[in-house]
Amino acid sequence: MIFRRLKLRSILLNHVALGAVGITHLINLDSIRTLDNYRVNISVSNLGQVRLENQSSITQANIVVRTGFIHRVDKLIVPSYMDVVYPNSCPEIQSRDVQGRCMPCDLRKCPRPTDIMTTRYSRRCVRSMFSYTPYCKAVCRRETKIRQCCPGFYGRACLPCPSGFRSPCSGRGQCDAGILGSGRCKCEAGYAGSACQMCRETDKYGPTCTANRAEPELSSAYHIEQSLNSLLLSYRAEPDLSFVYEI
Repeated sequence: MIFRRLKLRSILLNHVALGAVGITHLINLDSIRTLDNYRVNISVSNLGQVRLENQSSITQANIVVRTGFIHRVDKLIVPSYMDVVYPNSCPEIQSRDVQGRCMPCDLRKCPRPTDIMTTRYSRRCVRSMFSYTPYCKAVCRRETKIRQCCPGFYGRACLPCPSGFRSPCSGRGQCDAGILGSGRCKCEAGYAGSACQMCRETDKYGPTCTANRAEPELSSAYHIEQSLNSLLLSYRAEPDLSFVYEI
């Protein structure tokens, strides 16, 4: 119970960050650090949708409170290091045939209780040359579990790949996954960073790293803020607010 409470507390703190950061400032950041000391990646889609950790979208922004702003999100943001609440180990089942001891055929059995009896048996078994009772060796199937990591996890502890197992390497590269993997991301062309969350060229930005910082892109940011502010003007206080991301 205590462990669950600590996880819940960590998730809640992951939705709060220090400072009063409005949406205009937020969309110009690559990431922001939360009170849980976790860095949340920020991106803006081609449609102007502000995405957090590629998991959640801001649906309402710049709700003014005494300590700063509240930005409303549509989904809970689960830190990648907490993805281990999901199965991270996917054992590989290997099977092989084993034979039991030589004994009367109608009494044959497997060497271990966990072995699976098959319909096959070996007649090449002679217990006594003076016995008329047929002797056999049971042929059984023995299954062995070989520990392996599920897709999106790496290392002997099966830790989640950078940016989480749902979208390893921010969906922009390949994670060195597997139980012998290092967890390092091999980013696609144009991307960089431990989780491929940044543009390789410093003069590029955007989710596809194709926009040029020298171009007058402020108008798109302005329209994003204006559309979100129009939602804010039509906002009505409700007793049951959805989960919020407070900045």
